[in-house]
Amino acid sequence: MKKNTLIIFLAAVIVIASVFWLLIREKMVAPQFSEAENSIKEIKINDYNFLAEVVDNSEKRALGLSGRPELCPECAMLFVFEKPNQVSFWMKDMQFDLDIIWIASDEIENISKNVSHAQGSAEVVQAPGPVDKVLEINAGISEKLDLKIGDKVEFSNFSKAKP
Repeated sequence: MKKNTLIIFLAAVIVIASVFWLLIREKMVAPQFSEAENSIKEIKINDYNFLAEVVDNSEKRALGLSGRPELCPECAMLFVFEKPNQVSFWMKDMQFDLDIIWIASDEIENISKNVSHAQGSAEVVQAPGPVDKVLEINAGISEKLDLKIGDKVEFSNFSKAKP
């Protein structure tokens, strides 16, 4: 009887530990999106897919990724503009460095690599010309993925983020 109790206890511990591990693992690898429930768009560049939180109005664009402690490796923020424009981006309240991908007509127009967050709002990066979209990703990812000017950018349908 004592042996059966021990086996049941060990089985229960293993089940509880497994559930706990799965919950923690999901939290560690799940993309973290804004609490504003912005739309999410899957973006494919070459053979790599990003999950991009879409910001498409001036208030959301001004906030951007400010105040967030990190961005998961496959996460991004996509800034969408009504018409092509020569836009500027600042690093106000940023806590990590970025690669900024300038997009015109669904093609990479230019890439600003390793934009530092250290100077905050004093760090301003300007588009090289008119763009209709801008993709922010973690610094170093564009180099790692060998992204280049002229690469095509494919967009999936929009969906809503889960808070």
